[in-house]
Amino acid sequence: MSQQLIPIVLMCLLLLAILSPFSALAALMLLAVGSLLYGLGASILRALLTPDQSPD
Repeated sequence: MSQQLIPIVLMCLLLLAILSPFSALAALMLLAVGSLLYGLGASILRALLTPDQSPD
């Protein structure tokens, strides 16, 4: 699990280092975008993995 988290954390730190000179709220914006993408991915996975409820 930690082997998968290391590249994600490094990517977030890289994005923060790139965006921070342009915005004082770069970390907050990255958090907002991350939560948005997580919610979108979770809803797509839930839609794909939930069996169809077809009425009879």
